[in-house]
Amino acid sequence: MPRQRASITVPLISALAALVLLLGGATAALAHSELISSDPDDGASLGSMPSSVTLTFNEDVDPNFAQAIVADEQDVARPVTAEVSGPRVTVPVPPEVRQGAVQVRYRVVSADGHPVAGEIRFTVAGAAPTGDTSSATDAAATSQAPAPAATPSAPAQTPAGQDESASTLWMYVLTGFAALLVVGVGVAIVLMGRRRR
Repeated sequence: MPRQRASITVPLISALAALVLLLGGATAALAHSELISSDPDDGASLGSMPSSVTLTFNEDVDPNFAQAIVADEQDVARPVTAEVSGPRVTVPVPPEVRQGAVQVRYRVVSADGHPVAGEIRFTVAGAAPTGDTSSATDAAATSQAPAPAATPSAPAQTPAGQDESASTLWMYVLTGFAALLVVGVGVAIVLMGRRRR
């Protein structure tokens, strides 16, 4: 009788271990790229305007699909060319943006093809200069979209919020399935033990 129980228990334990490994792999696959830090920090108050803003992600960024816009206090959006080095994206601040509230809007694609979009904000003390109005007029004609438009060749872009909610839902489904399977196996072992007594 002990040998029969052992012959049943060992495969069940092996199956549970495989399930745990599978669940762990699926959870890791659902993890997405995200912004982990910026220089200056989001919400920072500065004494002078930085020449550039550095965005650091938790994964490497595809240099072919890094886009950024810098918007000033009047929400005049200026597209800029971002430079990518591994997980770091450097966004130059146009000289026309001198003081006040600044928004840096970005849309990048991680090395695994996942799109990430968002923005950071910071404030530079002092009143905005009023000397040169021609540059502001020209810049006002540029796109004021909340994020850069995806290029035709870029992978299909989906809102970051929907990606995160879908990932969370799948993690809950997989975790619930694993929990139900473990409970079912445990009940089966107990019932089989009672029948053999």
